[in-house]
Amino acid sequence: MADLCGSCNESVKNKYCIECKECSKWHHTQCEGITEQELKKIENLHLAMKVSNEKYDKLYQKLVTQEAKNQTLQNKVNDLKREVQALELSNNEVEQNSSENNVVIHGIPVIELEENISETVIIIIETLNLNGEAETKKAVRIHRREVGSFTPVKVEFSQYTGKLAFLWAAKENKLSSQMLGFEENERILAVDELTKYNIEL
Repeated sequence: MADLCGSCNESVKNKYCIECKECSKWHHTQCEGITEQELKKIENLHLAMKVSNEKYDKLYQKLVTQEAKNQTLQNKVNDLKREVQALELSNNEVEQNSSENNVVIHGIPVIELEENISETVIIIIETLNLNGEAETKKAVRIHRREVGSFTPVKVEFSQYTGKLAFLWAAKENKLSSQMLGFEENERILAVDELTKYNIEL
């Protein structure tokens, strides 16, 4: 604080005074016509602004801290998304390898719930004259079976070459369910088993 009043040029020590923001000098409140009551209002306002600024600073710091936490969480979410994508691709590769020798056959009717679908597949192989060329490991209905429905059948061949021979022969020979002894005359189609990932591609 300067020693002299900017208005009367007398000492400002031990007297009510106020600093001018324009000239950066201190002035007696009496010189500026400011009463003691008005000075108290100014002091209260200054105190209120100081408290408000302190609260603002605290809130701002909390906001900065929260934004940093949010960014950290977002980074973790992005990392997890990348891990999930990598797992999906890996799972698709595993699924592709496990489905390499598989074929899905459409058009075989469900005659009874306790059917032996493997025997029906063997009959199809014999009808296509593929004895010894297309040996199977197993055959199962893919979905829930209902009598009279044409639920697809998944067949796993012992070798990839057997699968290819079966697909080629099924394409060349137009089979129907009647040709296999069923009353229904449904076209029998054999297709390569595809994973969900490859179907979407």
